[in-house]
Formats: sequence, structure tokens, C-alpha cells
Amino acid sequence: IRQHGMNEGVIQIGTGEATTLHKAAEIITELTLKCLKKEVVMESNSSRMEGDSGRVAVRDRAQQIMHWEAGIFIEEGLARLYDWILEDMQIRGSDKPWMFGESVKLEDARACLQAEAKRAKRDQPESSVAQVSEGKTVWQARPTSLLSQLGGSFSCNHSKT
Repeated sequence: IRQHGMNEGVIQIGTGEATTLHKAAEIITELTLKCLKKEVVMESNSSRMEGDSGRVAVRDRAQQIMHWEAGIFIEEGLARLYDWILEDMQIRGSDKPWMFGESVKLEDARACLQAEAKRAKRDQPESSVAQVSEGKTVWQARPTSLLSQLGGSFSCNHSKT
């Protein structure tokens, strides 16, 4: 740990790709329809915006200090998580027929999710722009460093008192 990050300050980890909750919900909705043959209706209330519109990890320090890079992006990760949830439900005996569309078996749904995870596997972020309701842009460029996000230079006047 001391060699790779101990006492080095904040180190953000992530893909560097902007992901909104809306995008994650869309992916889950698509996986549910495709693999479980069950339709899910997404609802949101854009009149009650709360919190951040989106966040993107600045990966420079993780790469430089820890030699770490993300190996799984959102589409693959959610498909793998969904498969894991179904596996856990199967082990616990908590899966119920109403959770699946007509004539869909848990094993078939899991095989579909595993295939979707493999299909979604990629090495680089797809896009560096995320949009939220009303077309607001959350992130305009893939961050390369904090300084470049701030326009390439940064100065701080700090005086001790």
C-alpha cells in the first residue's frame, strides 16, 4: 500500500465516462426486456432535480500512483451485476415466476445476461458527453487532468496568518 497510494491524498477511481442515473436505468430496463422478457416502465420527475447532475472520476492519480485503470464499463457491469443478483436469488430460493416474462426460465435469463455482458465488453469509454433532462450537458470532454479541466493552469494565493 505504501508504494501505491498511502498518504498520497485523494485518488479517484472510475472509468472517466460520464454516467447518469437515467442512463443506468435505461440499461437495466433494456436488459430486463431482452433477458427476462419483462417490461419495466421508467418514471422520473425532472421538476424535482436534486443533487449533482453527474460526476466523472478524474483517473490521472489512480493511473500514475497505483497503475490502476477501470476494466469494466457500465453496460458490462450492470449485466454482470444483474446476473449475480439472479444467481443469488436462485441460491436463496427467492426467485419467483412473476419476476420473469412468460416462458422465461431463470437459467435462460442468466445465460442472456452473461451473453450481454460479453457483448458489452470494451476497452475504452464510448462517449465523454452525458446529457440529463432538458438537454443539459454534464460533461463536455473526457478529463485528462484536473488542470486541463480548469483551463490548463491553476494558481492559489495562500497566506499564513
